[in-house]
Amino acid sequence: STLFGKFFKNKVAQKEQKRRRYMEGLVMSALRRQKLMRNKRYSDGVVICSFAREDKSFAPMSERQTAREKLLQQRKDQLANKGGIDVPVNPTTDPKGPVMPMNQNVTVAYNLTITHDAQNPVDLVDARVTGGSHKRCFQIKTATPCRVVEEEETTLELSFQSRGTGVYRANVNMVFRDASGKKFSILRSILLRSGDSDLYDILKPAAPFVKKKRAVDKPVKDEDVVNPPLIRSGQDGGGSAFVGY
Repeated sequence: STLFGKFFKNKVAQKEQKRRRYMEGLVMSALRRQKLMRNKRYSDGVVICSFAREDKSFAPMSERQTAREKLLQQRKDQLANKGGIDVPVNPTTDPKGPVMPMNQNVTVAYNLTITHDAQNPVDLVDARVTGGSHKRCFQIKTATPCRVVEEEETTLELSFQSRGTGVYRANVNMVFRDASGKKFSILRSILLRSGDSDLYDILKPAAPFVKKKRAVDKPVKDEDVVNPPLIRSGQDGGGSAFVGY
């Protein structure tokens, strides 16, 4: 019985290993056919993920590129000044400097200006810290709604307090309303460094960074594309067919 048990376990292990290789072959073949991999070599423990449709098929490359371009354009539209309101890309800080002190309240300010293209008056009706990995470290101080007046400076202030050395990121979304009642929003990204400035000086590079030239990606050769594994047909007891996916 002991010998039979060892034989049975070995058979199960071999069957499981064969099934796993079969599934790996399906995945790798699909990725190569979709030009998601140009090399057929891969290591154990490496996971490759790709979003698929509900029918488990990959979207065409042109569709994927179009979706990415749409997302980039949406981001540009959110960051663009509009409605006659000009918001600087980088805020001012008090205290000033490239590195903020730890465990101390820091004032972060955006100076809002209005241009002649605006439909006066323009009100800042809402401001929120909407995203970022450290959004809890930022708090809106300016009460809303408030009016942005031409030839006068209106400031949106936030408070920031770091919890330690590091880089702190957050997004602030400002919603405005012009004289016609139309609302529009402007997004700004905040990036602040906190800690000991002397430590940051030690980490500064001794020479400017020179980016290496990347080799031009060549198209995948036909001989590098592996067909799906063969499976036995269960209907006629023999023969083989390619797996469809």
